[in-house]
Amino acid sequence: MGKETERIYTFTDKELERLVQISARESIKAYISETEKIESNRHKREMSDLLQRYREIKATLRNTEGISSESDKKRPENERLIARIEKASDLFRIECERIGTPESARRFKVMQGLFLSDRAYSTPEIAEKYMVTTKCIYKDLSLIYERMAFYFARV
Repeated sequence: MGKETERIYTFTDKELERLVQISARESIKAYISETEKIESNRHKREMSDLLQRYREIKATLRNTEGISSESDKKRPENERLIARIEKASDLFRIECERIGTPESARRFKVMQGLFLSDRAYSTPEIAEKYMVTTKCIYKDLSLIYERMAFYFARV
């Protein structure tokens, strides 16, 4: 191995100031990018949780009609939550129809089958129904959570 030599660079004050500015700007960009990624992942997880609870919340609304109880206090909040999920779902359906690819149509049907329909289908059942792998369904789910979180935040 060769001997490493120490190099010394000389900068003018102006060059050093420019280097510091570039470094600060790039650090801020990296921080913002990482923060946005973390926020996006948090929104996707929250959307996943909401979609997985959709049937349960909807059933609670049907089963507590006319009954005065503790769950009745949450009724208005749950009704708003269901309405927002359904509105976001409608917007996602419209997006999928506009894209018009078989994949986009499948994604909406995957969401319906896993979360919105009266009967809950499993991931393997959905994969078999649409003749794709479960890995493909999980990729679809990632996009579904992202798009639904986007629409949910805007309705």
